[in-house]
Amino acid sequence: MTRVGVDVGGTFTDLVAVRPDGTLDIRKVASTPQDPSIGLFRALDALGVGGIEVLVHGTTVATNALLERRGARVALVTTAGFEDLLWLRRQDRPALYDLARDHPPPLVARQDVIGARERMGPDGVIVALSESEVTRVTEAVRALAPPPESVAVALLFSVCPSWRVMRSCRCSASTNARARRRPRRTCAPRSRRMSNGRPTPARREVFGHSES
Repeated sequence: MTRVGVDVGGTFTDLVAVRPDGTLDIRKVASTPQDPSIGLFRALDALGVGGIEVLVHGTTVATNALLERRGARVALVTTAGFEDLLWLRRQDRPALYDLARDHPPPLVARQDVIGARERMGPDGVIVALSESEVTRVTEAVRALAPPPESVAVALLFSVCPSWRVMRSCRCSASTNARARRRPRRTCAPRSRRMSNGRPTPARREVFGHSES
């Protein structure tokens, strides 16, 4: 059986195949940005093999979308008091001795960050996320103009499964019929705010147009 590796890029889709006798086949076809899977299957068709034992797939499409800022417009719902997290980062510099160098701007505009009055501590709930607060946050997201295409939910300590995260997701779902939502704990379930706070808006920007 043949083992195949495919890299889907923004311009070309590259394929490398190792046949049972050890010979290598290399194919390059034009990528299809409207549906990257089409380019992948065209590369496989160009290979012309009967059976594939292993197919390894990689892509730079998401990386390119983030670098070029071509993703969906994202609104971020986070715990009140932590709205500036993406701008504060860890208060370190990208280059230790370069005082003029700055970080790239976050993927979310500051005016699109909504703070929800709730708080979870080591011993449990400190401030419960009430239904009235859910309604207030929902209306705040709805009031954003233009309306966001995707809503990211990144509450404090949402790395732990919690009813409040699911409630906030229902809140984001009701803000816009077109908006997609994803709780932070399903994107990067790690401790520390920056380690799992940044991937959520990034995922929403990349997949906001298509993910349900």
